[in-house]
Amino acid sequence: MGSILRVDASILPKKNLFSMRIQKMARRIRRWTKFRRRVPAFIHIPKTGGTYLGQLESTQTPVIQPVKHLGHRYVVTNPDSLNPIYNVPPYNWPKYTINYADTHKYLLFVVVRNIYDWLVSYYHHAGGTNEKYRNMEHYDYALAQKGFDYLVNSIMDREDIWPNRKFIFFQVFADNGKLVADYILRNSTLDADLEWLAQAEKLEYHQQPRQRVGHSDDYKPYYSSGLIQKVESTWNREMLLYGFSFDKTFDNSDKALLRKKISKYDKDHISYCYSTDTLKILPN
Repeated sequence: MGSILRVDASILPKKNLFSMRIQKMARRIRRWTKFRRRVPAFIHIPKTGGTYLGQLESTQTPVIQPVKHLGHRYVVTNPDSLNPIYNVPPYNWPKYTINYADTHKYLLFVVVRNIYDWLVSYYHHAGGTNEKYRNMEHYDYALAQKGFDYLVNSIMDREDIWPNRKFIFFQVFADNGKLVADYILRNSTLDADLEWLAQAEKLEYHQQPRQRVGHSDDYKPYYSSGLIQKVESTWNREMLLYGFSFDKTFDNSDKALLRKKISKYDKDHISYCYSTDTLKILPN
């Protein structure tokens, strides 16, 4: 029997450590696909906890494994379709997409967040209130400097730049309106939801400290009664889908149209097309 050479990983260069992590993850995915047809894959909707899930600021080893981190991609059927997140300076990566025909390979999951809380997080992100993450080139930086109300009202008044009055979590759906997510987790209960997903799909989950935390205060004091109503009026369709409301600190997903596990019935009856801003919910 041959000997086993054990190497102390701490003495290796960081580049090699990163390469080893990628290779280890690839081996896990290969073992998974040997017995399963679809690879667990995560589409990262901005400001919903994706940096934490992928541990992108530290080890780059996702907290749940095996998983393929697909980034901020958008599922498209038309090769000319653009990703609204990146179809704006200074990013200009509108082709950051996934072909709809390839989604059969993946068990897709996403994370959504109470829109009232999401808007506060986006305000801190765009405005660079945390100096560590400040980006004065961000396209909404100047708007955020004028205050939270000003930024949110500007978002609600536009349709050309994401985020806007259309769906914030549009990546749950493909460009043709098809619901592509197999699981929809909630940011407010993310650790519990990831643990639940790991048990449901026989994955490994290891809770870690939070990353890229823009703010830790309650979102409610940011809102006047008038702004609460305007936000509800603008995004009431998404609130209906996911069980969001202003008063619920934790999302009432049990009463949502789209719960954590998405069924074939959901995919057959609920669709949303971002380009036309059309939500369709077919009758039973």
